[in-house]
Amino acid sequence: SINRYHSLTNREQQQLVYDKYLNNFAAHRISPYSFFPYDLIRVQFRGNGPDKRAQLDFSQFDQAAARWLDTHKFNSFRLPLQGMGGGTFQSRHLGELEGFKEGTPEHARLFQDYLQQVEQHLRERGWLDQAYTYWFDEPDPKDYAFVVEGMKRIRAAAPGLKRLLTEQPDPALLGQVEIWCGLTPEWTPEKVRARRDAGEEVWWYICCAPKAPYVTEFIDHPGTELRLWPWQSWQYGVQGLLIWTTTYWTSPLVFPEPRVQDPRQDAMS
Repeated sequence: SINRYHSLTNREQQQLVYDKYLNNFAAHRISPYSFFPYDLIRVQFRGNGPDKRAQLDFSQFDQAAARWLDTHKFNSFRLPLQGMGGGTFQSRHLGELEGFKEGTPEHARLFQDYLQQVEQHLRERGWLDQAYTYWFDEPDPKDYAFVVEGMKRIRAAAPGLKRLLTEQPDPALLGQVEIWCGLTPEWTPEKVRARRDAGEEVWWYICCAPKAPYVTEFIDHPGTELRLWPWQSWQYGVQGLLIWTTTYWTSPLVFPEPRVQDPRQDAMS
Protein backbone atom coordinates (compact mmCIF):
# COMPACT_ATOMS: atom_id res chain seq x y z
CA SER A 1 0.00 0.00 0.00
CA ILE A 2 1.02 3.65 -0.33
CA ASN A 3 1.05 4.04 3.46
CA ARG A 4 3.30 1.02 3.85
CA TYR A 5 5.66 2.26 1.14
CA HIS A 6 6.08 5.64 2.79
CA SER A 7 6.78 4.02 6.15
CA LEU A 8 9.75 2.08 4.81
CA THR A 9 13.26 3.27 5.58
CA ASN A 10 15.87 3.50 2.85
CA ARG A 11 17.55 0.44 4.32
CA GLU A 12 14.31 -1.55 4.23
CA GLN A 13 13.77 -0.57 0.59
CA GLN A 14 17.30 -1.60 -0.28
CA GLN A 15 16.80 -4.95 1.41
CA LEU A 16 13.57 -5.56 -0.49
CA VAL A 17 15.26 -4.82 -3.80
CA TYR A 18 18.28 -6.95 -2.93
CA ASP A 19 15.99 -9.82 -1.99
CA LYS A 20 14.42 -9.61 -5.45
CA TYR A 21 17.86 -9.87 -7.02
CA LEU A 22 18.68 -12.92 -4.91
CA ASN A 23 15.44 -14.65 -5.85
CA ASN A 24 16.19 -13.96 -9.50
CA PHE A 25 19.69 -15.37 -9.12
CA ALA A 26 18.32 -18.47 -7.39
CA ALA A 27 15.79 -19.02 -10.15
CA HIS A 28 18.60 -18.94 -12.73
CA ARG A 29 21.05 -21.00 -10.61
CA ILE A 30 23.60 -18.23 -10.20
CA SER A 31 25.43 -17.77 -6.89
CA PRO A 32 26.12 -14.12 -6.03
CA TYR A 33 29.24 -12.91 -4.26
CA SER A 34 27.13 -12.30 -1.17
CA PHE A 35 23.65 -13.21 0.04
CA PHE A 36 24.20 -11.44 3.37
CA PRO A 37 25.10 -7.74 2.99
CA TYR A 38 22.37 -6.97 5.51
CA ASP A 39 23.05 -10.05 7.66
CA LEU A 40 26.75 -9.89 8.38
CA ILE A 41 28.69 -11.92 10.91
CA ARG A 42 29.00 -9.45 13.78
CA VAL A 43 32.50 -9.20 15.25
CA GLN A 44 33.54 -7.37 18.42
CA PHE A 45 36.77 -7.52 20.38
CA ARG A 46 36.45 -7.53 24.16
CA GLY A 47 39.06 -7.25 26.86
CA ASN A 48 42.42 -5.58 27.21
CA GLY A 49 45.93 -6.32 26.05
CA PRO A 50 46.75 -10.00 25.60
CA ASP A 51 43.36 -10.93 27.06
CA LYS A 52 41.45 -9.27 24.21
CA ARG A 53 39.30 -11.81 22.39
CA ALA A 54 36.90 -11.88 19.44
CA GLN A 55 33.20 -12.27 20.18
CA LEU A 56 31.10 -13.27 17.18
CA ASP A 57 27.36 -13.15 16.60
CA PHE A 58 26.22 -15.45 13.78
CA SER A 59 22.49 -15.17 14.41
CA GLN A 60 21.53 -13.02 11.40
CA PHE A 61 24.05 -14.65 9.10
CA ASP A 62 22.80 -18.13 9.99
CA GLN A 63 19.23 -17.24 9.08
CA ALA A 64 20.32 -15.89 5.71
CA ALA A 65 22.64 -18.84 5.07
CA ALA A 66 19.95 -21.38 5.92
CA ARG A 67 17.64 -19.67 3.45
CA TRP A 68 20.01 -19.13 0.53
CA LEU A 69 22.49 -21.98 0.89
CA ASP A 70 20.29 -24.75 2.27
CA THR A 71 16.93 -23.90 0.70
CA HIS A 72 17.78 -22.01 -2.49
CA LYS A 73 21.02 -23.95 -3.07
CA PHE A 74 23.54 -21.20 -3.74
CA ASN A 75 26.79 -23.18 -3.88
CA SER A 76 29.43 -20.52 -3.21
CA PHE A 77 29.86 -17.19 -1.44
CA ARG A 78 32.63 -14.67 -0.89
CA LEU A 79 33.57 -14.41 2.78
CA PRO A 80 34.76 -10.91 3.81
CA LEU A 81 37.68 -10.94 6.23
CA GLN A 82 37.92 -8.25 8.86
CA GLY A 83 41.44 -6.96 9.35
CA MET A 84 42.63 -8.27 5.99
CA GLY A 85 44.32 -5.90 3.56
CA GLY A 86 43.76 -5.96 -0.16
CA GLY A 87 44.30 -4.24 -3.44
CA THR A 88 44.67 -4.63 -7.18
CA PHE A 89 47.48 -4.19 -9.67
CA GLN A 90 46.91 -0.44 -9.20
CA SER A 91 47.49 -0.18 -5.44
CA ARG A 92 47.48 -2.24 -2.25
CA HIS A 93 47.15 -1.79 1.50
CA LEU A 94 47.66 -3.72 4.73
CA GLY A 95 44.76 -4.50 7.04
CA GLU A 96 44.28 -3.45 10.65
CA LEU A 97 42.55 -4.85 13.73
CA GLU A 98 42.04 -2.88 16.94
CA GLY A 99 44.80 -0.47 15.91
CA PHE A 100 47.32 -3.22 15.06
CA LYS A 101 48.64 -3.41 11.52
CA GLU A 102 48.72 -6.62 9.54
CA GLY A 103 52.08 -8.31 10.00
CA THR A 104 52.40 -7.55 13.73
CA PRO A 105 52.13 -10.30 16.39
CA GLU A 106 49.11 -8.55 17.96
CA HIS A 107 47.24 -8.48 14.67
CA ALA A 108 48.09 -12.12 13.99
CA ARG A 109 46.71 -13.21 17.38
CA LEU A 110 43.43 -11.31 16.99
CA PHE A 111 43.01 -12.31 13.35
CA GLN A 112 43.53 -15.99 14.18
CA ASP A 113 41.17 -15.87 17.15
CA TYR A 114 38.43 -14.32 15.03
CA LEU A 115 38.90 -16.34 11.85
CA GLN A 116 39.24 -19.69 13.63
CA GLN A 117 35.79 -19.14 15.12
CA VAL A 118 34.37 -18.34 11.70
CA GLU A 119 35.95 -21.43 10.16
CA GLN A 120 34.72 -23.69 12.97
CA HIS A 121 31.18 -22.32 12.78
CA LEU A 122 30.95 -22.70 9.01
CA ARG A 123 32.29 -26.25 9.26
CA GLU A 124 29.77 -27.20 11.94
CA ARG A 125 26.90 -25.83 9.85
CA GLY A 126 28.12 -27.53 6.65
CA TRP A 127 28.86 -24.26 4.84
CA LEU A 128 32.65 -24.13 4.88
CA ASP A 129 33.05 -25.79 1.48
CA GLN A 130 30.92 -23.07 -0.12
CA ALA A 131 32.98 -20.21 1.33
CA TYR A 132 36.01 -18.63 -0.31
CA THR A 133 38.15 -15.56 0.31
CA TYR A 134 38.76 -13.09 -2.49
CA TRP A 135 40.77 -10.25 -1.00
CA PHE A 136 43.15 -9.24 -3.82
CA ASP A 137 42.17 -8.67 -7.44
CA GLU A 138 44.26 -9.23 -10.56
CA PRO A 139 47.78 -8.94 -9.13
CA ASP A 140 50.76 -8.08 -11.32
CA PRO A 141 54.08 -9.89 -10.77
CA LYS A 142 55.16 -6.91 -8.63
CA ASP A 143 52.30 -7.81 -6.25
CA TYR A 144 53.01 -11.54 -5.96
CA ALA A 145 55.15 -11.37 -2.81
CA PHE A 146 52.49 -9.22 -1.08
CA VAL A 147 49.76 -11.65 -2.14
CA VAL A 148 51.72 -14.70 -0.97
CA GLU A 149 52.26 -13.18 2.49
CA GLY A 150 48.55 -12.41 2.79
CA MET A 151 47.59 -15.89 1.65
CA LYS A 152 49.90 -17.38 4.26
CA ARG A 153 48.22 -15.32 7.00
CA ILE A 154 44.82 -16.66 5.96
CA ARG A 155 46.10 -20.23 5.86
CA ALA A 156 47.68 -19.92 9.32
CA ALA A 157 44.42 -18.62 10.81
CA ALA A 158 41.92 -20.82 8.95
CA PRO A 159 43.53 -23.69 7.05
CA GLY A 160 40.19 -25.01 5.83
CA LEU A 161 39.12 -21.79 4.12
CA LYS A 162 39.53 -21.72 0.34
CA ARG A 163 41.55 -18.85 -1.13
CA LEU A 164 40.53 -17.52 -4.57
CA LEU A 165 42.80 -15.44 -6.78
CA THR A 166 41.89 -13.79 -10.08
CA GLU A 167 45.16 -14.74 -11.74
CA GLN A 168 46.67 -17.55 -13.78
CA PRO A 169 48.84 -20.11 -11.93
CA ASP A 170 52.27 -18.50 -11.92
CA PRO A 171 54.99 -20.61 -10.26
CA ALA A 172 55.50 -17.87 -7.63
CA LEU A 173 51.91 -18.37 -6.46
CA LEU A 174 51.68 -22.15 -6.39
CA GLY A 175 50.69 -23.60 -3.05
CA GLN A 176 48.88 -20.42 -1.98
CA VAL A 177 45.62 -20.74 -3.94
CA GLU A 178 42.75 -23.23 -3.80
CA ILE A 179 40.62 -21.57 -6.52
CA TRP A 180 42.37 -20.20 -9.60
CA CYS A 181 40.25 -17.73 -11.57
CA GLY A 182 42.18 -16.41 -14.56
CA LEU A 183 40.94 -14.72 -17.71
CA THR A 184 39.69 -17.18 -20.31
CA PRO A 185 42.65 -16.84 -22.75
CA GLU A 186 45.06 -17.89 -19.97
CA TRP A 187 43.78 -21.48 -19.94
CA THR A 188 44.22 -24.61 -21.99
CA PRO A 189 42.72 -28.00 -21.10
CA GLU A 190 46.21 -29.13 -20.07
CA LYS A 191 46.66 -26.19 -17.65
CA VAL A 192 43.23 -26.83 -16.16
CA ARG A 193 43.98 -30.52 -15.71
CA ALA A 194 47.29 -29.78 -13.98
CA ARG A 195 45.65 -27.60 -11.31
CA ARG A 196 42.79 -30.02 -10.78
CA ASP A 197 45.24 -32.90 -10.45
CA ALA A 198 46.93 -30.83 -7.71
CA GLY A 199 43.62 -30.77 -5.81
CA GLU A 200 42.75 -27.18 -6.73
CA GLU A 201 39.71 -25.67 -8.47
CA VAL A 202 39.73 -23.72 -11.73
CA TRP A 203 37.27 -20.96 -12.53
CA TRP A 204 37.60 -18.36 -15.28
CA TYR A 205 36.19 -14.99 -16.20
CA ILE A 206 35.70 -12.36 -18.87
CA CYS A 207 36.31 -8.73 -18.00
CA CYS A 208 37.14 -5.89 -20.40
CA ALA A 209 39.00 -8.54 -22.37
CA PRO A 210 39.30 -10.75 -24.31
CA LYS A 211 37.79 -9.61 -27.58
CA ALA A 212 37.15 -11.70 -30.71
CA PRO A 213 37.78 -14.47 -31.56
CA TYR A 214 37.18 -15.48 -27.93
CA VAL A 215 33.74 -16.05 -26.43
CA THR A 216 32.67 -12.93 -24.55
CA GLU A 217 29.72 -11.19 -22.89
CA PHE A 218 29.89 -8.03 -25.04
CA ILE A 219 26.79 -6.69 -26.76
CA ASP A 220 28.61 -6.36 -30.11
CA HIS A 221 29.20 -10.13 -30.17
CA PRO A 222 26.67 -12.81 -31.14
CA GLY A 223 24.26 -13.51 -28.31
CA THR A 224 24.91 -17.23 -28.68
CA GLU A 225 28.37 -16.75 -27.15
CA LEU A 226 26.93 -16.66 -23.63
CA ARG A 227 25.39 -20.06 -24.35
CA LEU A 228 28.71 -21.36 -25.65
CA TRP A 229 30.75 -20.27 -22.63
CA PRO A 230 29.35 -22.92 -20.22
CA TRP A 231 29.81 -25.60 -22.89
CA GLN A 232 33.39 -24.46 -23.42
CA SER A 233 33.90 -24.61 -19.66
CA TRP A 234 32.74 -28.23 -19.65
CA GLN A 235 35.03 -28.97 -22.59
CA TYR A 236 38.07 -27.53 -20.75
CA GLY A 237 37.15 -28.98 -17.35
CA VAL A 238 36.63 -25.54 -15.76
CA GLN A 239 34.48 -25.69 -12.63
CA GLY A 240 33.19 -22.13 -12.23
CA LEU A 241 32.33 -18.97 -14.15
CA LEU A 242 32.94 -15.61 -12.52
CA ILE A 243 30.79 -12.70 -13.70
CA TRP A 244 32.50 -9.60 -12.29
CA THR A 245 29.20 -7.83 -11.62
CA THR A 246 25.62 -7.73 -12.86
CA THR A 247 24.50 -4.36 -11.45
CA TYR A 248 27.50 -2.05 -11.85
CA TRP A 249 26.90 1.45 -13.16
CA THR A 250 29.34 4.38 -13.43
CA SER A 251 32.91 4.43 -12.12
CA PRO A 252 33.96 6.69 -9.23
CA LEU A 253 37.54 6.53 -10.53
CA VAL A 254 36.74 7.63 -14.08
CA PHE A 255 33.74 9.75 -13.13
CA PRO A 256 34.36 11.27 -9.69
CA GLU A 257 31.33 12.82 -7.99
CA PRO A 258 29.19 14.61 -8.97
CA ARG A 259 29.79 13.26 -12.48
CA VAL A 260 28.23 9.97 -13.57
CA GLN A 261 28.34 7.98 -16.78
CA ASP A 262 25.44 8.43 -19.17
CA PRO A 263 24.30 5.03 -20.49
CA ARG A 264 22.68 6.75 -23.48
CA GLN A 265 26.05 8.15 -24.54
CA ASP A 266 28.44 5.50 -23.27
CA ALA A 267 27.66 1.85 -23.96
CA MET A 268 30.39 0.73 -21.52
CA SER A 269 28.55 2.24 -18.55
